[in-house]
Amino acid sequence: AERGFPFTADELPHALLAAGAAPARFREWAAAGRGCPELSGAWHRPLFVGGWEHSTDEDERVFNVQTPTLFVDLRVPRSRPDLSARSLRECSDDGLRILARQHAFAGYTLPGPREGPEDPLVCTRHHVVDWNYVGAPRPRPNKWRVEPQPPGAGPGPGAGAG
Repeated sequence: AERGFPFTADELPHALLAAGAAPARFREWAAAGRGCPELSGAWHRPLFVGGWEHSTDEDERVFNVQTPTLFVDLRVPRSRPDLSARSLRECSDDGLRILARQHAFAGYTLPGPREGPEDPLVCTRHHVVDWNYVGAPRPRPNKWRVEPQPPGAGPGPGAGAG
């Protein structure tokens, strides 16, 4: 596995989107109960490190919403000026360029199999909506290890409203 988890090409975030197969596959996974109810929630992330890049909540506000199967990830640069527009139609050309720099994506969170009960849960996010997807798929999976807090420990880093 290069830089992290081992993966196959069908685990890449845009593989199903590029093949036009995402909606049908998501319906199959949902019908088979392939979700993870304990992941449901909403949080913000104060730090992102990945792909040799990083950003903090000083650079952008990041919000995540996760249901047992679906997710939304929204990233808003703090340097974005107030556009004072109520719709895209009201935006100037410069305002539309600014909005085009937003990053938002959504899709299905698929939990992977566990070898044993003590093994961490690893989930893979498959994108079906990606604001900045322009036909060049991401070369590594959107895969992450679930690390729940012990009972009574309170929210972990990044939990809470932003």
